[in-house]
Parts: sequence; C-alpha cells; structure tokens
Amino acid sequence: FCLSRGLGDVYKRQVICLAIVSILFCVIFANFNLNQTELHLMDTLHVIDYSLEYDGDIDAQTAELDGILDSSARLTVIKRDGRVVADSDASNDIEEDNHLTRPEVEEALETGQGTNIRYSTTMRTELIYAASLSDNGEYILRLSEPYKGRLYFARALIPAISLSCVLIFALSLLLSRRFANSITGPLTACLLYTSDAADDM
Repeated sequence: FCLSRGLGDVYKRQVICLAIVSILFCVIFANFNLNQTELHLMDTLHVIDYSLEYDGDIDAQTAELDGILDSSARLTVIKRDGRVVADSDASNDIEEDNHLTRPEVEEALETGQGTNIRYSTTMRTELIYAASLSDNGEYILRLSEPYKGRLYFARALIPAISLSCVLIFALSLLLSRRFANSITGPLTACLLYTSDAADDM
C-alpha cells in the first residue's frame, strides 16, 4: 500500500513537471520566434536604407520597393521631425499626423533602432513595427507587418507537445511499474515461502 501510494505521488510529480516544462518550452519558442521576426525586419530595413537615394524621389522609390516586400508588409519613411515623406501602401495617402511620438520611432532616434507591437485601428489587427535610423541620420525607416502574437505560436506547438508528454508519461509509467514489480515480486515470493513454512510447522 505504501509503495502504491508512493508511486501515485511520483506520477503526480511527473505530470506537474511535464506541464511546467511544456509551458516553459512554449514561452521560449514564442520569444525566439519574436526575436527572429524582429531581426528579419531590421535586416530588411538595412537593405532598404542602402538602396534608397535620399536626394531623389523617395516616394517613388518606396512605391517600387512595395513589389519586393511581402504583401502584408508596409514601409514608411519618416523625417527626423516626425513627418511622413513616403509610404509603400499606395492605397493610403501619406499620413499627416506626426510620428515622432511613436514608441519605435522614439527608440530609433535614441538608439538607432526600435521595435513595438500594438493594435492598428487602420488595419484592425495587431502589428509589429520595426524602425531604423537611416545611415545619413536624416530619416527613420519603419517596416510593419501583421503579428499573430506569442499565443498563436504556442498554440501551434500544443499538439506536438501534448503527444510528447503522453508518450513520456506512458514510458515512465511502464518503467515505474517494472521497477515496482522488481521490488514487490521478491517480497511476495518471500512472504509466500514464509507462509508455507509456517503451515508446515
């Protein structure tokens, strides 16, 4: 009875440990995916910075880049004073509101690059924004694209993680039972031998 109770406690601990490990893995993977997305956006901005001729027609050049960018991505070129001078989204007129107070723009002006995730009322979805100060220091290049969020990537992993947990738990259960039988088997045999010996006396 004590051994069965002990094994029951072991199983509970295994389930708890597997749940904790699964949650941690989902969080780590989601954060890794976010970091990779930010790096990709920043690399794209650096390439765009080198390809733009700032003495020419920036708006026309930005429109041409729209064919190279992902269909869901949007490039905005902003002056240091916050004015938007070009937008790759041809369906929208150049925004008149000042972008100087946008978190990613503020960070880019301070450190050279910045990122932010927030809900866009225009697109009606959550977007990830990446901004980078141009090489000449006169403009901020900003790239945005829809971001499905950390939970989306975590949910995508749940089936695989659940299957792994079930297999691991089943294997540990099998090994635990074999271990328990290796202990209780000899004890049971010893008790039966003792009982038989007592009957013979």
